[in-house]
Amino acid sequence: MKTFLRPFGLCAFLVACALSLSACGTTSAPDFRGDWRSANSAPESPQAIALRPQRMYSVAPVDGTLKSTVERWAGDAGVALRYDAAFDFTLHAAAGEVSDPDLASALRKLANTYAKQGIEITIEDAGIVVRVGDAPGSGPSDSRLGR
Repeated sequence: MKTFLRPFGLCAFLVACALSLSACGTTSAPDFRGDWRSANSAPESPQAIALRPQRMYSVAPVDGTLKSTVERWAGDAGVALRYDAAFDFTLHAAAGEVSDPDLASALRKLANTYAKQGIEITIEDAGIVVRVGDAPGSGPSDSRLGR
């Protein structure tokens, strides 16, 4: 029994020595720079914190189409959408630059980018309405419709 415990005890002693020596050989903690402050301190004066951050209505490339964009905006604003068009339009570079915190202003800017296609985007009866007028190029070309 003594011979069995003796190698085990020797191994445990060597492991303990190795661990204690390696702890002494580590480098010191790095010097953290920057604007640090105590966790239990208060600022000198009160600061306003927005409970609801300002919403930005902007065209996202993942929307892909005009209808998807106005559907997302209507959902975000909590208003209804009436899309009175038989077809949709792809997003283009000028539409991608539309970004405004005001829904009505963002819709005007978006409508201006699609003016050549005869698209009208308005707010009526607390909802967004999208119509296609009779402007040249307002609909898909006859060749796409197979006519």
